[in-house]
Amino acid sequence: VYSFVYGDPGDDPIGTSRVNITKLGGEIAYFKKGGQIAEAKLDYEGALKAAKEALKQQGISSFRESYYVIGDNLCTINFSALAQPGSGLLSEDVTDVVCYPDLIKVTIELAEGGMMEYDASGYLMNHRERELAPPALSAEEAAENLSPLLTVQGSSLALIPTPGLDEVLCYEFRCTAEDGSQVLAYLNAENGLEEQLYLLQTDDHGVLVV
Repeated sequence: VYSFVYGDPGDDPIGTSRVNITKLGGEIAYFKKGGQIAEAKLDYEGALKAAKEALKQQGISSFRESYYVIGDNLCTINFSALAQPGSGLLSEDVTDVVCYPDLIKVTIELAEGGMMEYDASGYLMNHRERELAPPALSAEEAAENLSPLLTVQGSSLALIPTPGLDEVLCYEFRCTAEDGSQVLAYLNAENGLEEQLYLLQTDDHGVLVV
């Protein structure tokens, strides 16, 4: 990338702005506007609307929001691109697949809704047309491999990264445990094996996974 800096990081790191432009294609890979926000007028829904508009201005129109965190009058929202396979790749009732490797983070200041930070590195490095084969299992068949201690609230297809820097198509099950905690379970759409399991934490500061 070409990195452009406004301000002196040594004298005023908070007030320094930076933008990284890819040498190939001239895309914005990273942007951060310096300064602090003194107040918050917007809630999460207002920040989400502003973040979606910022993505559309970058030419990114097919995405889904997932987790977010609010702090210091800023809201950082994670987005992932949606794969929309062509005819014959997935069953007709599947309209899209969320691709978690294609990650974009957008930070919105809650005073006026301006964009303070934009990180599209994951999206630029991973996003591409994918030939996704139809799942070997239905969601109902895959759910049979879930723990009986979990109650399924909903499911969808998701492409997730693996520790070996590969990707695997999974069913993402949104579940409730016996103690009321929220759980995300990712089961392989080919063989039903559990690939990942997360606890979903929701509070006044956002929604995160652990």
